[in-house]
Amino acid sequence: MVSSTFVVSIRAYSAQNSFRQESLHRIDKVTRASRTFYNLNRWISIRIDAVGTTFSTVLAIYLVYGTGAIQKPGSAANIGFSLNMAVGFSTMILWWVRCLNEFEVSGNRYGLLIHCVVR
Repeated sequence: MVSSTFVVSIRAYSAQNSFRQESLHRIDKVTRASRTFYNLNRWISIRIDAVGTTFSTVLAIYLVYGTGAIQKPGSAANIGFSLNMAVGFSTMILWWVRCLNEFEVSGNRYGLLIHCVVR
């Protein structure tokens, strides 16, 4: 945030154009880095969703076909319960990964913003 005395100093020395150019240059640097971090975060989210889907599919195939549950009566409820718990657990883990990734991206943005403003 620019203080009012700083604005008066910029106007007094006719430095509006150089101040504007420097501000635009710094905003461009922050925006470019923020866009890259945002795109990386989206890429990681897509990969996390793919891993979660693959895990659920492989687990379902194993529980239904690998354990011989098709021939056993009453095992559908056990398989459904196990699959529900496993998918819930993997969803929770992937949610934590997503949250920690977002925290890291936000920290990088904040550090870059401070670096560009102070510099």
